[in-house]
Amino acid sequence: MTRSLAAFAEASRSMIGVRSEERPPWNTVATPDAIRQFAFCIGDDNPLWVDSTYAESGPHGCLSAPPTFLLSVLYPVLHGAAVDFTPTFLISELECHFYQPILVGDALDPEAILRDVFAGIDRAGRQVVYLVTETNYHNEAGSVVGSINTTLAVIDLSADELLVDRNIHAYTPSELNDIAHSLKAETRSGGHGIEPRSLRVGHRLPSRVRGPLTIGDLICWQAAIGPPYRGNRLAYLDLLDRPHTSTTLPGVGWPVRYSQQHEDGRISTQRGMPAPFDNATMRAAWIGTMVTDWIGDRGILRGLRVNATSPVLYGDVTRYEGSVTRLSHDLNQSFLEVAVEGRNQLGELTTVALAEVAVPCPRLSTSFSRPSRTPRVASLSANPDVTQRCTASDLLHAAAMAGPSAPAIRANGKLLKHGELDIRINQMSRALLENGVKPGSLIAICLDRSLESFILLLACARAGAAAVPLDNTYPIDRLARILEVVKPTYVVTNPGALDLPLVTQVDALAYKDLSELAVQQVETPPSVRPSPADPAYVLFTSGSRGVPKPVTISHGCLGSYLGALSRRITLTSEDVFLHTASLAFSAAVRQLWLPLVRGACLEVADDEARRSPQRILELIQTRKISAWDTVPSILEATLDYIETAHQSDQPKAVADSLMSIYLTGEPLEWQTVRSLQRITGTRISIHNLYSQTETGGTISTFDIASDQITDSGMVPLGQPLDDVVIDILDADYNRLQRGKPGEIAVTGTRFEDETHLEQLINAQSIRTGDLGILHSNGALEALGRVDDLIKIRGFRVQLGDVQAALMAHPLVSKNIVLVDQDGHLGTEHKLIAYWVSSAKGKATTEELQAFVRPRLPDYMIPAAFVELEALPLTINGKVDRNALPPASFTGTKQTRVPPQTPLQIKLHAIWAEVLGHHDFGVTDNFFEVGGHSLAATRIASRIQIEWGKAPPLAFFFQNPNIAALEKILLATAQ
Repeated sequence: MTRSLAAFAEASRSMIGVRSEERPPWNTVATPDAIRQFAFCIGDDNPLWVDSTYAESGPHGCLSAPPTFLLSVLYPVLHGAAVDFTPTFLISELECHFYQPILVGDALDPEAILRDVFAGIDRAGRQVVYLVTETNYHNEAGSVVGSINTTLAVIDLSADELLVDRNIHAYTPSELNDIAHSLKAETRSGGHGIEPRSLRVGHRLPSRVRGPLTIGDLICWQAAIGPPYRGNRLAYLDLLDRPHTSTTLPGVGWPVRYSQQHEDGRISTQRGMPAPFDNATMRAAWIGTMVTDWIGDRGILRGLRVNATSPVLYGDVTRYEGSVTRLSHDLNQSFLEVAVEGRNQLGELTTVALAEVAVPCPRLSTSFSRPSRTPRVASLSANPDVTQRCTASDLLHAAAMAGPSAPAIRANGKLLKHGELDIRINQMSRALLENGVKPGSLIAICLDRSLESFILLLACARAGAAAVPLDNTYPIDRLARILEVVKPTYVVTNPGALDLPLVTQVDALAYKDLSELAVQQVETPPSVRPSPADPAYVLFTSGSRGVPKPVTISHGCLGSYLGALSRRITLTSEDVFLHTASLAFSAAVRQLWLPLVRGACLEVADDEARRSPQRILELIQTRKISAWDTVPSILEATLDYIETAHQSDQPKAVADSLMSIYLTGEPLEWQTVRSLQRITGTRISIHNLYSQTETGGTISTFDIASDQITDSGMVPLGQPLDDVVIDILDADYNRLQRGKPGEIAVTGTRFEDETHLEQLINAQSIRTGDLGILHSNGALEALGRVDDLIKIRGFRVQLGDVQAALMAHPLVSKNIVLVDQDGHLGTEHKLIAYWVSSAKGKATTEELQAFVRPRLPDYMIPAAFVELEALPLTINGKVDRNALPPASFTGTKQTRVPPQTPLQIKLHAIWAEVLGHHDFGVTDNFFEVGGHSLAATRIASRIQIEWGKAPPLAFFFQNPNIAALEKILLATAQ
């Protein structure tokens, strides 16, 4: 890099994060004249912008401005620090987001900030410095109207170097006639619109032509975007020469000599161009016009990204061609992704763009839901919902009205259609209301995975209450702590299960009693409607002090989340979606609501089936499952079962109906993806979802293409959903540049009602506690955690929670719990508890395991307990983790009883393969040598494959050793 360019980059970095004004804002009030002037400049005769009479009968009831009118409020590019050389500036990319329409009379306040400065090399191998600018435009209420990010390429050319070296094109009469015909075909004066449900991916837009580019076009553009840059200020000035022309910009009165001088031939040559050239922001305005005119009066341009791949010179004609690349629908609107390419008269690609469009259904309003606060950390990337804020229950009811006869949910062999499910939800919600439930009520639900329990979860939302789903397989002590924390208004249980802790302190409702009340056929939802801030769910995660931590998700958050998720994950009424998550797990919310609001069918796996790879594969086959949402460890267990079955000449297949797999909850390894594709080929689409309980669910997705798979490492977390923005923060919550690691933070209007969350940075930004890095293409990659919270088999575990349970034992004075990162306990990560006895006496490993088992879920129980005389400390008094000995399963256990019979030897080998070690005998407890519920399912699968029949999973919890297992297999064989 040249010395002057390097000095420019260094000086410009000092301006990062500082609000700058290189020029005063221009059209700060959207007056009719300002709107028409801008529309005239970009050749847009859409009557919504220029015809007040027509616009008054349109969707907004008044004149509105083209979305790209924001370019005329303040030119959204900052040019860095002042320098003593003459650089060439070219805008390489613009990324625009439009959150609400600009109506006549709106007063706009722009804020421009230099966000990043980095060096690179262009396609010709030249050294380039890139400046990334973010400009947010606020209305008089302080809400964000839109934002524009730009990337400016700065090049220090030598005196005889040209960026582009070609002649101005001479047009034939035939070419000029074709141009004139194309321009005439663009004109419209009346109403226009599209019906997106009749479109298909690949549908082509009417082409647009711009050019030949003239000096008049450039001067009109300069006039539209406001007063030009003033002399003697910053690096964009042409310091070595001054233009010879004195043309005055119409409507502004400023002479061209103060402008950026795209219009001046001598200055263009100085900048490495053979002729005057366009300002790349013009292309954004032109392409925006192309898309908004095509989508018509009801359509909404939500986002536009434009890449200028090469300059457009004086005399050039650009033909813009577009096509639909993605298309999805929900009950309220359709969403389109439109790709546009611009080529000049020589056929050279000069521009590529991607537009995001929403077209509401005719019955709904097209008014925007305006963000009420401006986030400190990041600007919103998209408006979450261009219609009114709908609750999840609203979306569910609308799905039932749209397809009442389509299958909705099957559980325990019972099937309900969408219309029938809606009636049952209405019945149950009214029964809840008759029992005193109201918006804000907390209803703890401790039921089996039945059709009725799922109806109750949905009915809570329709009654405006908050569901607190409990996993009835949890130890009774943990359920007690959860109920103590949440203090629910009601607890709903099965009849005969009213001995739950704290039930005597709250109102207890038996589900049977509610069912008896809900007998009236009710086809309309109750009139009660929760506010967006009312709680919809309370879910619990592992807490650092031994107390489960509640996370409350509001109705507003849930509705926004489902809307954004529906736009990213395409499901139809033809899909069958498999529900396998524990009802107390955050993934259960997505698995329940997403398929139902999309009109798909939900297949509920019972407790036995959801833990068994064999049963999962049978469900996929018999129920024709098309979408499976699970955690990587369950997928790995299923693939392991398939591979083992194949080796034993058993059928090896995943049903052809399965088209999509969604993975979340823990890091996904590329090796797992490779194993899946080795078995199924590439017919199944694989999606990695990044989700957190505190964020209401999924915040980003990565769709895996077959040509992306590598041999090792983790699959990226992908791109954020359109109702959130993802940033990387330092320890002081300042946004870091792309390519630098830090804590992942999420911003969006999804969280504006989540004031209870301790992770909130401000009104709309949440810390995740995950380390990550944002690459230059915007893709997110996870790097681990910033605290002691880890993931085991998809469940979040706070190590302090395990330590607190162990400290409750009277014979434990100190302890620390770590993750076995080095594989001493097998191939899977397991927990190791290091502990020191108290002065009162010593406990055995067996006693400690028995003590924590009723207090902790299976996945939180340490696989090994290591007794120490004292915990090793560093010079600072902290536990020296590097000095802790490696764990094993020997400890204080009695002498192992080795396998002796052929069957015991075979079973021992299966256990060793699944557990990843041989350190156990035939009388050792499966769960005391590193076993857990998922490992038990793998062993059951191996036994099924080997002997044709396996004991139920419950056996492993009742008789968890090889000697007992041998007896039951021999008895079965006889």
